[in-house]
Amino acid sequence: MSVELLSVEPSLAPVAQQFRETTRLYARALDGVTRDALVTRPGAQSNPLLWVAGHLVQQRTRLLGALGPARQIPWDEIFGTGSIIGDLRVYPSIGELEAVWRSSTDELLRRLQNIGVAELTAPSPEWLRTQDGTLLGALSFAALHEAYHIGQMGFIRKWLGLDSIFEA
Repeated sequence: MSVELLSVEPSLAPVAQQFRETTRLYARALDGVTRDALVTRPGAQSNPLLWVAGHLVQQRTRLLGALGPARQIPWDEIFGTGSIIGDLRVYPSIGELEAVWRSSTDELLRRLQNIGVAELTAPSPEWLRTQDGTLLGALSFAALHEAYHIGQMGFIRKWLGLDSIFEA
């Protein structure tokens, strides 16, 4: 997936670049993973790769609501923080996850290009964590949250015996 960022407010540039890199690594983490591997749990209390991937799709879609019109949150009941892993046969396919990821990403990057200093320094939505209380701080936290879960996806991929997300 090629993700283009034409221009963003300079204070947002590092965060936008992080979203772009996370997008690339997300696709890489799912590349060549079978359905059986996707639903395999590394431990009894661990989430499978499918859940982590779905959680990221859901969170990126939710983030759109901080940048403009909200979008319907996909699979809200199965990928939310604190959700209990249920019957994995009812979870979406890689193709379904990747389709929502791509469309949410395209929309996110378009919205990032239209944000100015005034919006970035405005208070963040209450539901989006931030240290400094600003939208820029919240976007920074969201990028960190994604990076954390991309690391989980990379670990699970290696645990499954697949190559690293950093190998081409």
